[in-house]
Amino acid sequence: MSNDKVRLSPELMRKREEEFIKSKFNFLPEIKQEIRHYIELSQTERQSSNLERSLSRLEEISEEISQEGFNKWISLLGILEGAKSVALEEILAIRTTFELGLNDWRAGWHITKDSSGLETSRFNTEHLCSINILPSFEAPARVAILYQPTYSRIAFGVGASPDNISSSVIQTELPNTWADPVENVLSRFDLFHSTTGLSLDGIGYDFHNLSWTSESHIRFWNPIDIQFIELEKAFFSIAEKVVDEKGQQIERDYLVMWKKYLARQNNA
Repeated sequence: MSNDKVRLSPELMRKREEEFIKSKFNFLPEIKQEIRHYIELSQTERQSSNLERSLSRLEEISEEISQEGFNKWISLLGILEGAKSVALEEILAIRTTFELGLNDWRAGWHITKDSSGLETSRFNTEHLCSINILPSFEAPARVAILYQPTYSRIAFGVGASPDNISSSVIQTELPNTWADPVENVLSRFDLFHSTTGLSLDGIGYDFHNLSWTSESHIRFWNPIDIQFIELEKAFFSIAEKVVDEKGQQIERDYLVMWKKYLARQNNA
């Protein structure tokens, strides 16, 4: 018996590609319902605005998807993936903030209450940081850290499916003896020096640090400068620490994907 693979005709290949693309839109009702849920839970005006904008774009897709035409579906698929990415980034921000036990993303006093409105805890937050991990062709992820005098609480959230905007979030607590690798890198960081390079598709990072006295924000893409490479590795090592402590297969698979970007930068 021949081991040669059966070659599909161009017509059949095109038909299967059309069926695959159309199947991506089967999740539209589920995605819209998820976004509506998180609009109600949004903690900032920016979050609600981004979620509402994503929902609006998906509503437009729902009206146009009935139109036949391969090129039309390709165009709508691009809009769908963009709206999903924006929505998932905000959903991860909401979920990781809740996982840290915070009411919203701010320094100061936080009070949590149970379903009956009774206070369950009260604590003061002086220092927070978050890292959005933004691969071009994969789901985003987020690391969020709450620093307290005796411990650090770390949440790691990832996009759990390529088809919808489901997410998985885990968290762990580390004692104050834990050496934060990000703090170590930033203590000797030079923002006025960089290596010339070209950033196209690949991976980006959005770092936000917030305290009582200051707020800082660093964004970078496809690091080739040694200090940004070290910062990228520090981000990865924190996520890896959480996954080693509490990770499931979803988070472990995400680290495998993310690590390929680090290896690519090292071999550039």
